[in-house]
Amino acid sequence: FISVTDGAITQVSGSNRGQNVTAINTSRVIYQRYFRDVFRSELSKLDAVSGISEAMSNEWDGTTLLVGETQWPHLTPDGRMLVFSATSPADDTLGIYLYDTLAAGEKLRRLTADGNNYTMPTISPDGTRIVAVRSAKSPNPPSTDLVLIDVASGTVEDWTTDGDTTVETTPRWSPDGKLVAYVVVNAETGNGDILLRTTEGIVNVFPVTRTPETNEIFPVFSPDSRYMAYSSDIVEGYNIFIYDLLTNAFFQLTFDDEAFYPGVWLN
Repeated sequence: FISVTDGAITQVSGSNRGQNVTAINTSRVIYQRYFRDVFRSELSKLDAVSGISEAMSNEWDGTTLLVGETQWPHLTPDGRMLVFSATSPADDTLGIYLYDTLAAGEKLRRLTADGNNYTMPTISPDGTRIVAVRSAKSPNPPSTDLVLIDVASGTVEDWTTDGDTTVETTPRWSPDGKLVAYVVVNAETGNGDILLRTTEGIVNVFPVTRTPETNEIFPVFSPDSRYMAYSSDIVEGYNIFIYDLLTNAFFQLTFDDEAFYPGVWLN
């Protein structure tokens, strides 16, 4: 954990290293953990107060749906729904899965199964829509775009349609449901810039950063949707910066030559 007030850093996972964090509070932290003994990533849940960590798959043991390697978790603000990407033993593609703790009947659902790979899902605060990255799988032409998935019907709608002309990554829904932040990767430099897209009314897309020489990645909103944290290599290493959507001001939170990537912003 990193304090937004003074930048103080607290180690909470011990020797269990991971990435791509989501949480609703310090007692329910879910992250992607790499297990070296089996050479695969699995979602783990951590109670940062007690220090107890266990496999997230324990929560859906007994369901009929088979799930392979799991990654890219994202929770709704109330903690009811968890969306993630996972390989399917049935067809060896990466799909989007939804775990609904209050669902009647099967609590785990697979939402995509069209032969393409889907990763980096982010779920809307009301749990009705998911934005994810779709990558065409061979022999389809290579292309990477954002898609919008309706949770109830599983319908997939194209959000971007330029294929690999612009590669979009790591979308994140704002807690008020009005914006989605995501990264676009410069084809020449490989660096990312952050864009914001409105989700209501007329669609507007506008940039947060315009720095092709710098890599800005992993946008994460504050609980009140006013601020956005992200990681940048503008100084040595990757440090966390904060952007104020109201004033358009930026400030640097961490000052280190290590790598820091924001995963979730908690009150």
